[in-house]
Amino acid sequence: DVHTGGRKLAGVLTEARSGRDRLQLAVVGIGLNVNQDPREFPGDLVNTASSLNIATGSTYRRSAVLANVLRELDAVYSDLDPGHIRALWREASTMWGNPVRVACGDTAVQGIAEDLSPEGALCLRTPDGEVTTVRVGDVGNVADSPHTREA
Repeated sequence: DVHTGGRKLAGVLTEARSGRDRLQLAVVGIGLNVNQDPREFPGDLVNTASSLNIATGSTYRRSAVLANVLRELDAVYSDLDPGHIRALWREASTMWGNPVRVACGDTAVQGIAEDLSPEGALCLRTPDGEVTTVRVGDVGNVADSPHTREA
């Protein structure tokens, strides 16, 4: 998720399907609130959602925003080295050192977000002091439980 002023501005949703020993497919979607006014959000989101318009006080052409997002994605995709992607993710995320809850179906694990494994799994230090890796799940602040935000 991308937050500004403590409110969610954008999010990325990933879905993947794997076979016996390999990834079969992955789908990535990006949602970005561009010109919404605070009154346009449903009641349950009015205090937690934001938009570029709310954050900056300006109105944007969605086609120009899309072009900029695609240009930035192209720059990232020019170097798909896992170490590079991991470094970008580590630099951009604010979850490191904070308590998080990861939910996957009916199960959940809580801990301190410490790192990403070389494969991209989230490394959590659980309350018993063990470090566990989590490959799939919805990540949220412990304070937000039981509701989670998409990772």
